[in-house]
This record gives sequence, structure tokens and C-alpha cells, in this order.
Amino acid sequence: MNLEFASESSNGISKVDKNKKIWKTINKAFIIGFLLMIVLPVAFFNMETGAVSENEKRLFANLPSVHATDGSFNENVRAEFSDWLGDRIGFRQSLVRTASHIKLSVLHESPSSIIHVGQNGWYYYAEQGNILIAKGQYDLTEPMLQRIAANQQAISDYYKQNDVDYYLMITPAKTSIYPEFVGVGSYTLRETPVDVVERYLAENTDVQMINPKMTLIENKDKGQLFLKQDFHWTNLGAYYAYRATIEHWNRTGLLHDVPIEVHVEDIDYGTGEVSGYFGGADFLNAEIAPSVRWRENAVQLEDGIYFKEIEAICAGAESGELIASLAVYENPKVPSGRLLIYGDSQIMPERKLPRCLSEHFSIVVNTGIRPEFNPELEAFVQPDVVIYSCSERNINASLHGIDFLSKIQ
Repeated sequence: MNLEFASESSNGISKVDKNKKIWKTINKAFIIGFLLMIVLPVAFFNMETGAVSENEKRLFANLPSVHATDGSFNENVRAEFSDWLGDRIGFRQSLVRTASHIKLSVLHESPSSIIHVGQNGWYYYAEQGNILIAKGQYDLTEPMLQRIAANQQAISDYYKQNDVDYYLMITPAKTSIYPEFVGVGSYTLRETPVDVVERYLAENTDVQMINPKMTLIENKDKGQLFLKQDFHWTNLGAYYAYRATIEHWNRTGLLHDVPIEVHVEDIDYGTGEVSGYFGGADFLNAEIAPSVRWRENAVQLEDGIYFKEIEAICAGAESGELIASLAVYENPKVPSGRLLIYGDSQIMPERKLPRCLSEHFSIVVNTGIRPEFNPELEAFVQPDVVIYSCSERNINASLHGIDFLSKIQ
């Protein structure tokens, strides 16, 4: 009997022919899908000038030129073209998210060179020597310390001449307070750059420095002081930095105040900065961590002549960071005292430290540290106390690498 004939179905089509037809359909679908994978990303290529990656907080690469600025051949054109292509390709965000999920979940690797994946859900900033802080290998040489001391002494002297109390505050890195979650190895509590600078200034200058590190360490059992999925402290961490500041001022005689007492409660902090670097604000789950609240006497000014004048001064300065960090508080319960804070992202208003301090001054103005000092702002505010605050991992950039004197003279 003819087997092929016997395998015919009722409609006269053999199973072999049927299978061939199915495979042809599958092959066509595969080819079409493959072509779409090639064509669609090109069809949706991003040619926008000045396009920004909000997640990665950087500008996308622009189409490189074959020629350098001096007219010679651009030897980096191949690498720059690769960067441009990678940044501008269509559906880039979806591809980044997929790759990030594979790296993090399957390979247990960080999807971003900027993020170090620690233990128990902790993530750390991996640049500016931040991980080296936990290792005890952050580079602070004698010449660096000498320059920091010279700059800070000059700044302190400048403010003394104007009857203003100046304080340098270095906020400890997350790796200083929680080194145990960085990874396997010798990541333990130790002396770190904030301690080195504090000791050096004490031995070689009369600069007043506030170091909240020990207060934070002593209160780790009170609740989570830094966010796992962000580079900053929780509001509870900021509160203990505030207590360290008031205690320092009480010791030095600037104040004779009792720190405010707060109620601690868990709040939703969102997904933090790490999620954005991995592929979007919703890449990681929202983090629940402790915050603080209290019966506030100070009020935040968001309108009025005084606030508008300060806002205009900051808007006219060299950097938009002044506006991003700007907050003005007025306390009718305190008769006098004006505090001006130059702070980095750790001192942003939403992290509570400026608001806590506003319970002890009639006026508190918080602004950014870039540019470092704003003579016009100081002339308007006429502060009695000035804080300049930078993060521990930014000691090289903010304290050693910048000439403060050109800003205040």
C-alpha cells in the first residue's frame, strides 16, 4: 500500500505536506520577526538634539565628527559613533530593562557600572572612591589635606572678620555607616576620610567641623538610617545628623538648646535613584523606611517679598543647583539668629535636616554648594551662622579640588 496515500486526510492533503506548510509559516514568521527587530529600532531612531536620559542623569551622545576641533582626523570617532548608536537606537529603554533583569536576577551582576550590588538588598554608589571608603583605601594624601586645611582656615578667617560663625560639615557616606552590606571581605566600621579630615583640621587649624558619623553609628539600632536603594540617608538618619549638629553647637557655646524630639514612622520612599540606573523608576519595588515628624514651629516660605528676592538671587547664579536645593524657613518662636546652609544633595530640603535646624533660628536659608559661595545671597541674608556641607565621597572634589578663595574674596 502507498504509505503517503494512506496518510492523506479527508481533504486530500497528506500529513507530510501539512507539516511542511506549518514549518514554512513558522519560518516566515521568524524572518518577519527578525526583520522587524532590525527595522523598527532604526525606524524609531532618536535624532533629538540635546536628548537626555532621565534615568541615567546624562545627555545622550551626539553624532561624532570625523574631524577634531583642530581639523585633524578624530581618532575617537569609532568609539564615539558606537556610543551615539547605542544611545539613540529605538526601544533602547526596553532593551536596557531586559538586559538589566538578566544581569541582576540571573547573573547576579550590577546592570550599571555606577551601582555596586551589595548584600541583603543594599545598593551602593560605585564611583568617586565610594567603595574604597569601606575598604579603608580612599586616597587622601598629605598635600591634599594641607590644601583642604589652608582653604578651610581662610574661609573660617573670612567669616570671623564679618562676625559670622562658620562650620564645615562632612556627611558620612553610606559605606561608612553600613560597610557590612557592601560585600564579602574586610568591610567593617573603621576610620574613614571624614575622621581623617576632622583630626587633621583639629591639629592644624581652628576650623569648626561637624562630623555626624559617630552619632549615626551609635543609633543604628534605632532604625534604618540610609536607604537601601538610594545614595542618601533616610529622614531618620538626617535627624540623627541634626542631633549631632545641635550637640556640637551646645559644646562650643553657639547654642544652649535641647534637640527636638520626634515621632518615628515608616513611609514609602519610592524606588530611589538605583532603580533609574537599572532601567526606570519602576524597575525595583518601592522601599519602606523610617521617617520623622514633630510639632513644627518653623514654616517654609514659598512666596512673599523675602522669598522672591532670595529665589531671584539664586536663579541668577552660575548653577541651577541653587534653585533645586533652595528652601527658606521662618520661625516666629525664635527671636533671632540667621542660618545659611550650602549643602549638596544630602542636605536637600526633603531630607529634613534644614527643617530640623529651623527650630533653632529665626531664619534658615538652604541652598546648593555649586557654586560654593554666593556673595550676593550672603549680603541679602546677613547670616549669623554658615554651614558648608559636602558628602564624604566628595571630599576630593568639593574640598580639595576647588579654589574657595576666589569665591569669597
